[in-house]
Amino acid sequence: MDKINSGVLFPNSYKKSDKQPDFTGNIILPDGTKMRLAGWANKSPKGQEYISVKISEFQQEQDRQNDKEFQDDKIPF
Repeated sequence: MDKINSGVLFPNSYKKSDKQPDFTGNIILPDGTKMRLAGWANKSPKGQEYISVKISEFQQEQDRQNDKEFQDDKIPF
């Protein structure tokens, strides 16, 4: 999907630890910049399910597999 102000998230097929995102994908910003999205499935203390997200610089798929930050991503909040 390459539409401005749109993005996609897919299940993370490379996830090997709880620190890694459950979902990964990308988004196209209004200026045309492609950014990486990462999402974690969570549950609030009251039991409400939600997905927290993080946006970062876009990397090619092969680079992501070898990226230490990608392997050890932490929820930013």
